[in-house]
Amino acid sequence: MLSTRIRLLKEVVGLRQTWILGMVSAFGSWALDIWVSTSVGYMGEFRSERIETL
Repeated sequence: MLSTRIRLLKEVVGLRQTWILGMVSAFGSWALDIWVSTSVGYMGEFRSERIETL
C-alpha cells in the first residue's frame, strides 16, 4: 500500500516537473519571440528615421 502511494507521488511530482518545464520553455520562447520582434521593430524605426533625416 505504501509503495504504491510513493510511486504515485513520484509520478505526480514528475508530471509536475515536466509541466513546469514545459511552461517555462513555452514562456521562454514566447518572450524571446516578443523580444526579437520588438528589437527588429525598433531597428526598423531607427533606420527609417535615419533615412528620413538623411
